[in-house]
Amino acid sequence: MPVYRQYAIGSRLVTKMPVVKSIDLMEPTEEQAVGVLQAVGVDKSLECFEAICVTDVGEGGLAWGDMADQLPAIKRLDLRVEVPEDLGDGDAAGEFGIACVKSLLKIRGIEEIHFGLSGPGGDSFLRLVQERTQGNTIAGLEGRYDIDLRLQRLTLKRLDT
Repeated sequence: MPVYRQYAIGSRLVTKMPVVKSIDLMEPTEEQAVGVLQAVGVDKSLECFEAICVTDVGEGGLAWGDMADQLPAIKRLDLRVEVPEDLGDGDAAGEFGIACVKSLLKIRGIEEIHFGLSGPGGDSFLRLVQERTQGNTIAGLEGRYDIDLRLQRLTLKRLDT
């Protein structure tokens, strides 16, 4: 069965499941991942949403925070996003990652984010985060966090809940 059909079927099924607490997706497009979240419903909440290797993300990064009013509350978010090829592996890719995290922090209920970039650009993202980290804050991101940079990803745990 083609992958796009699997996500379409999953989106329909999740509307029939009143107690979904965790969702794991492998290699969804950004549109598919957002579609699954919207299908869960704005009136519900998830303990965990994990999407590995999210593809087809625009050069401006994930904009999920801009549609937070259409998504469920999510306590723990674990994402790995593929960098658009045009951004290369330098600072543009790092800024892409920071833009993604900034948007994701706007989702209701977020307490913990695990975020990394797939492919080239991951090192630039981690370097920029490290350069901008001052204690428990990161320049450009609102809030205070327990910050961990390990295993090619950034982990943020909110301290201001």
